[in-house]
Amino acid sequence: TQPSPHATSPPLTQHHHHQHPPPNPTPNTLMAVAPDCAVICLDVGPSMSAARGEGLPSYLELAVKSIDMMIQNKIHHTKKDEVALVLFGTHGSDNPLHDGEGGYAHITLAREMGLPDISLLRYVEASIMPGNRQACFIDALVVGLDALVRGTADKKKADKRVVLFTDAGSRFNADQLDNIIEGIRELEANIQVVAVGMSDDDVERLAEEEGEDGGDGAGAAARQTETQLTEQQQRGFAVLSRLVKAVDGQLFSFQSALKMLTQFRKTSVRPTTVFRGCLEIGDLQIPLWAYKRIQRATVPTFKKLSGLVELKRDDPGSGQVDRQVTYHRLDDEETEVAKDDLAKGFKYGKDFVPWLKEDEAGMALKCPKQLAVLCFTAASNIPRHHYMGGSLISFSPPPGDAVAATLVSSLAQALFTLERVAIVRYVWRNNATPKLGMLFPHIKPDYTALLFVQLPFSEDVRAYQFPSLAKSKLAKPSKDQLAAMEKFIDSMDLMSAWVDEDGSRTEALQPKYTFNPTIQYFYQCVHRRAMDPREPLIELDPVIAKYIRPSEELAAHAKGHADKLKDLFPLVRKDLGAKKHTAGELWEQAEAEGAPNAKRARGAADDGPAAGAAAGGRGVNLADILRADVTSVGSVNPVGDYKAMLAKGGADVLRNASEQLMSRVDDLVDLYVGGSTGQFGEMVRALREALLPHEPARFNQYLEKLRTDIRARPTQRQPFADVLVHAALFPIDSSEARGSAYSPAEAASFWTSHTAPASADTRASIPADEDADDLLNQL
Repeated sequence: TQPSPHATSPPLTQHHHHQHPPPNPTPNTLMAVAPDCAVICLDVGPSMSAARGEGLPSYLELAVKSIDMMIQNKIHHTKKDEVALVLFGTHGSDNPLHDGEGGYAHITLAREMGLPDISLLRYVEASIMPGNRQACFIDALVVGLDALVRGTADKKKADKRVVLFTDAGSRFNADQLDNIIEGIRELEANIQVVAVGMSDDDVERLAEEEGEDGGDGAGAAARQTETQLTEQQQRGFAVLSRLVKAVDGQLFSFQSALKMLTQFRKTSVRPTTVFRGCLEIGDLQIPLWAYKRIQRATVPTFKKLSGLVELKRDDPGSGQVDRQVTYHRLDDEETEVAKDDLAKGFKYGKDFVPWLKEDEAGMALKCPKQLAVLCFTAASNIPRHHYMGGSLISFSPPPGDAVAATLVSSLAQALFTLERVAIVRYVWRNNATPKLGMLFPHIKPDYTALLFVQLPFSEDVRAYQFPSLAKSKLAKPSKDQLAAMEKFIDSMDLMSAWVDEDGSRTEALQPKYTFNPTIQYFYQCVHRRAMDPREPLIELDPVIAKYIRPSEELAAHAKGHADKLKDLFPLVRKDLGAKKHTAGELWEQAEAEGAPNAKRARGAADDGPAAGAAAGGRGVNLADILRADVTSVGSVNPVGDYKAMLAKGGADVLRNASEQLMSRVDDLVDLYVGGSTGQFGEMVRALREALLPHEPARFNQYLEKLRTDIRARPTQRQPFADVLVHAALFPIDSSEARGSAYSPAEAASFWTSHTAPASADTRASIPADEDADDLLNQL
């Protein structure tokens, strides 16, 4: 029998013949349509806490661990599920049905039905203690059913469930069992019994013999159980087997239940359509509903709370903070700007193009909701690396539409037979961004669907060019190397990498059984911090760690083939000798030393051109070669390029190089948005030093222009003026160059004065044209 199809909190499901490996038990893939209200009844009697052997935990400790994980899963992955907790076998009696005269004695309702929280987890982990009394598990079941009835009385829709953990080691009274069965049927509750102490084979055998004799099956169970059960336990499990069969419940061994309850879970998601419309194929229209079948799961986000107030558990909003944003101009007064007065801007070259809300609304592409076939093509024409998008969408006919189901089935069968796909235009809602994608068939025994994968537009494809390995002689492998690599790959094939419970080889790391280690570790850390804020965070769970580490068994299986690869692809250590310096490093070294590199080229002591240069008192060096190759002032090392160009000599070179360096300075000022001013001071200093002996007036004119540009936006560009004042970069005065329009005093007050000297020469125009290569470099 299977659990209710609406169960959300991981319900127990029988999997004695499960074909997947133990580290990856079946996850809960059922969709949540109603909250799961579960009552957990735990036997804490003497037999449950009895020692099982040296170093082995008691059954009670294992049951508490299972319940703890079950509650954690509900907290992390569900929002509406509720839990109640009943303990039986306790010293005292605390439940609504206890009359003080022996009825429903030694049963404690530890938690009424409600949303699970940290206090419940702390109670389970720290407050459940072994009991010293025997209690009837049927009475405990009745107390749990009573809590279930009261807890779901005000809920129009809820999945009702009772999970009973017991070893049936206590005395019981089954006189009212038939009445209890009838009440469970009327309540429509699902009963799940975890038979502590019984193996999987014992549970299956007990169910078979219950069906054969129709009685309690106690005698047969006593003769054939693999585990050592007392006669009392055998009779108790026989009664529980009869109960479970009568109400269509489930009976599990403790081993199976422990695997399922302690497994990692994923959040259940309500099935919500993302598209309801028609697939258009010419004039034919097929009604379809779309659901997201695969979507990337993200780590849950934290809420920002105030650390200055004490958080109240009964008031979720006690620590919430409000975020207020204000906007201000970049002027001296930092004038506040109302949000309604703001406008977007697009950077177009050096300028910003204002973009108002009216412009944005007018630019929006008007697209009606649509799913239209553009063409059909062979599936082989769509390369795998063109699949894109963050989700996989499944299109299926609406429920109850037989005509649409027939059309979808026919289309899917035709696509599958012809090995073709449909190229479609998909707009999931009105005025949404249109997407290009393909539909391919997904045919299963119980349903047929069309799956959608987004495909790229031309702008989405990055066509990088790489050299071909096939044309390289060094990259051409031998036949032995190819064969060894093929065997190595085959030896690490995941299709038979794991062994299931039956000893059969099965596929490893199937996505639906492989949990995200980041998300699961996040839940573990949150639980640890919630339980004790002072404790350090725990290590990643070993089961999850296996997903991100190579399988030891697989690595051992492939070791021989890996060793063969090492022999066929030997690595030879190559002595690279002394470190080779780059041209840039040699140039920086020469600049730092303040003189050209005096290292002579090979053969300088012999006859030849190098010797002649050496005889002239100056050796050939790499810096001279670099200077000869520099033809423009770039953006990476503008000062170095400028000096390299000046080394060639000539008035034209000085004028051309200076114009280019000035252009670099202008670009830096115009594009500045804050932060470092880069090489601004070094560039201005280089201009001053180069123009001082030849064209001092030209430097002064440019410095005046630069001052005007900086003062045009004083708040934003003030750092540039600060750099020049700190570096004492003032105009060239009359004491430095005869004929200068600036006296030493006027030059010193240049950055505080607002007017130029009256006798200043007419400012020459400064070309602003830039080389196309420089603009590309700047981009």
